[in-house]
Amino acid sequence: MSKIPISVCIIAKNEEKHIEECLKRIKPYGFEIVVTDTGSTDRTKELAAKYADKVLDFEWVDDFSAARNFCAAQASNNWILSLDCDEYVNEADVKTIRILMQKFPKLTGVIRFMTVREIRHMEVMMSHDFTIGIFIRLIFRFMSRFVRLICPKETKFCNALSFQWRLFIMDML
Repeated sequence: MSKIPISVCIIAKNEEKHIEECLKRIKPYGFEIVVTDTGSTDRTKELAAKYADKVLDFEWVDDFSAARNFCAAQASNNWILSLDCDEYVNEADVKTIRILMQKFPKLTGVIRFMTVREIRHMEVMMSHDFTIGIFIRLIFRFMSRFVRLICPKETKFCNALSFQWRLFIMDML
């Protein structure tokens, strides 16, 4: 598989329970992996170092976008895939991602999240959600202290739906 110029950026704090599975699933795609730790006291950084190209420290300032933007700024590639430690890549269509990156260089990519919950008595419920996950850091940035909101750098407010690829390119569990 040829290397695709995407950096996976993950912020983490005390995520030893999830981070290894997250990184194991993304590693085969050949993306650069950048993990920014915001003050873990468990084995998060040790586990991240087994898979990530960079493991960095960032002092928590009560602002998720500040930590995510710091992480993206440390990436070697301009295209960023933002993940949380408890998000696992189930499948990524690398060929389609590459085509969309070339065809729509000023847009963002949507990823589909599949949430799996055990309700009771082994009954499983699955739901699907879609969010922006891939973006070019020269044009976009994180804006919200609390949620993963990606907006054009030159705007104070944005409509996230106006600049998305309308093709599902990555399934997340």
